[in-house]
Amino acid sequence: MSWRRPTYKTVDGERIDGVWCHIWRRRAFDGEYSLEDLFVYADGAIQCGFPSVDPLDLAGLEKLLASGEVAVTEPGAPAWDFKPSKWLSRNGWPLTPDGFLLEVADQIEKLNGRPTSNDRCWEAVRRYRQDPAEPSREALREAYLRIPPHERNFALGDMDLQDRPLRVLVTDIGEPVDGDGPVVTEEMRQWARDYFDRVHQGAADWEERKSSVLYAGSQPTGANSTSSSGVTVPT
Repeated sequence: MSWRRPTYKTVDGERIDGVWCHIWRRRAFDGEYSLEDLFVYADGAIQCGFPSVDPLDLAGLEKLLASGEVAVTEPGAPAWDFKPSKWLSRNGWPLTPDGFLLEVADQIEKLNGRPTSNDRCWEAVRRYRQDPAEPSREALREAYLRIPPHERNFALGDMDLQDRPLRVLVTDIGEPVDGDGPVVTEEMRQWARDYFDRVHQGAADWEERKSSVLYAGSQPTGANSTSSSGVTVPT
C-alpha cells in the first residue's frame, strides 16, 4: 500500500500526526465500490472517509474489512498472476485484509517513533547472530512472520536476494523453503548466516568511513587526514 504524508489533526490543541492511503469502500445506496481516503493517526485513531464519520481503531477496521464494506484491492480486478514456484517468484505475497491490518499497525508504531515489525525482525537477526541457538532462530521466525506478508520480500532492502536469506533461516533443516524451494541443509543455513555477517560488516565499515569524513571535515584548512584505508586525504 502506498502511504502519503504529511497530514495531521488537532485534538485539544495538540497536533497528532498521521498518514493516509486509498482504499475501496462499498456505497450504501448501490453496493458498488468507490475510492476513499483512509487516515491513520499516531493516537491509533483511524478515519475512513469524511471527518464527520466516527473514528475507528484497529478492531473496528478489521470488522469493516471482514464484512466487505472496505476492500484493500480493487473489487472485481483480475487476480495477480503468480509464478508456480513461490521460491523462484520475485513477486511479493498479495495484499490481503490481514496483511493490511499489520501494515496499519506498523504505521501507528512508526508515527510514534517506535520499532516496526521490520525493525523488530532486524533486532531478532542481531540476537541470532550473537547466539545462533534454536530458541534465537525460533524468535527470528516469529519476528519475520509478523511482517506484513506483502512486504516481506523487501524486508532486507536487497533487490537481488530479496528476503531469501531470512526464508532459509526460518525454515527447519530438511524442509523445503516456501514448500516448493530447495531443501534446507546446514550448508544453506551457514550461507544465510554468512550473508548477515557481511551485512553487519558492511554497515560497520560504512559507519567508520562516515566518521572519517566527518573528522576530516573538522580539521583546519590545509591539514591532512588519513582515511580508514590508510590513504592520506588533503582537506
